[in-house]
Formats: sequence, structure tokens, C-alpha cells
Amino acid sequence: HRSRVEVTFSEPMIALGAAGDADPTNLPIRLTPAPSGRWRWEDTRTLAFEAVPRFPMATTYEVRIATGVRSERGSVLAVERIAFFTTNPPELEDHWPRSSSTNLRPLLLAGFDQRIDPQVTLAAISIRVEGRTIAVVSEAVTERLNEPAVSQWIAGRTEGTWVAFAPAETLPAASRCEVVIPAGLPSLEGPLRTTRDQGFFFQTYGPLRVSPASCDVD
Repeated sequence: HRSRVEVTFSEPMIALGAAGDADPTNLPIRLTPAPSGRWRWEDTRTLAFEAVPRFPMATTYEVRIATGVRSERGSVLAVERIAFFTTNPPELEDHWPRSSSTNLRPLLLAGFDQRIDPQVTLAAISIRVEGRTIAVVSEAVTERLNEPAVSQWIAGRTEGTWVAFAPAETLPAASRCEVVIPAGLPSLEGPLRTTRDQGFFFQTYGPLRVSPASCDVD
């Protein structure tokens, strides 16, 4: 995740020995939108911004250097310079289960690389199996979050970046299932939405079988 942006000028912009924290009200650069952080002169030519704790995701930023900016040598910028950079919309980083086989009403979790709206996200998610689309529900999964392996998975994630859910109905046995998170998913950090489907697969257990047994008799 991006937490820093820097601009280097061709000539010194501050006096030698003046490097350090910059006055945010007297900068040759404008960053829009402006997240929390600090500006700092790394040396006489390089001005850097450190976002705290990082740049909000799902956002396009503009870095603008206006005409008239003057260097320490007296040179003046004649042409405005504008650059853009973008932090990505929500991306699926991890999921549960990690193993391929589950029961017919499994607990499912999806973890993202940024904060998302749980209700909006859950409303968008579905499960595809055997040509059908099945909705998901978040009710009745709370107790299952205390299972040791699941709670360990949750402990490794940032609050607000994951959702827990289960299929709204019993899944067919011995079936390959796909969790679908469709394009258009919003973020709580910025206005950009996802532009492609995301998801993961899992397999439901097959029916119980008894293997043939043999018995040797002396």
C-alpha cells in the first residue's frame, strides 16, 4: 500500500541545510485530496509527503505544481505540471475456508485489502453451484467465529476489512462451489469501485461411503 509520494525539482528549492519538515501552508506542490500526513524536504530539491498511516484506498490523487514556482536560484516554472496516481479499489486478499472441502452449510469469510461496508458487501456476494445462484446470509455465524482456526484467521486481519457469511440454503453434496463478489464493489475509503468480478472456490463433502473390508481367518 502506498504511503509516500515525492517530487524532485531540477534546481534547489530551499537553502542548503534547510531540509526537514516543511511548512504545509507554504508549499510549491498541491496534493488533492489531501490525506493525513506530513510534508518533508528530503534535500534541497526533493519534497516528499508521508501519509499516515497510508494513503486512503480507492482514490485518484492529483499532484499539481503551479506556474510561478520559484527556485532558490530565481528560476521560475513556466508551465504547470500535473500528475496523477491511484490507489486500488477493494481487492480480495484472503478467504476461508482455505482447504477445499467443507460441509453443506459452511462458514465462509472474505478478507479485503481495505475497509468495506459489510452490509453492502454481503448483499452483493452470492454462491454459484450446479448452474444456480444462491444468496448468502450473515445470521447464525457469530458463534462459529470462535472456532480456533477461524479466530486465528480473523486476528490476522484489520477490523472492518472482512465479512463472514454462510449460504442461505443447504448446498448440494460433492459439488464445486464458487463465491462470487461482483464488479462494482465500493470501498469505505474512497469513491472508486471494483471493475471485475472476484471470488474463490470450495468443494462440499461427498456422501459417506464405507470402503470394502476384508478379514483374514486362520
